[in-house]
Amino acid sequence: MQVKILTFANLKEYSNDFTIEIEGKESIALSIIKQKIIAEKPALEKFMNNIAFAVNQTYSKNDNQEINDLDEIALIPPVAGG
Repeated sequence: MQVKILTFANLKEYSNDFTIEIEGKESIALSIIKQKIIAEKPALEKFMNNIAFAVNQTYSKNDNQEINDLDEIALIPPVAGG
């Protein structure tokens, strides 16, 4: 199973886009993907509580959401503006 992780704004400084490979799984919960992201890119851990996650271009707040092979997950940092 492969999951593409996209990063934006200041997260790009800590980790460019990358792919997570998970052996022997057809699907997995988003919460597990979050753990895999931290294991692969430890510099992102300090941002995890403030990042919004989008799965295939749809925001997700459900850690139990099923992630499937070739899904795309975007890590979106908080934005400020005026």
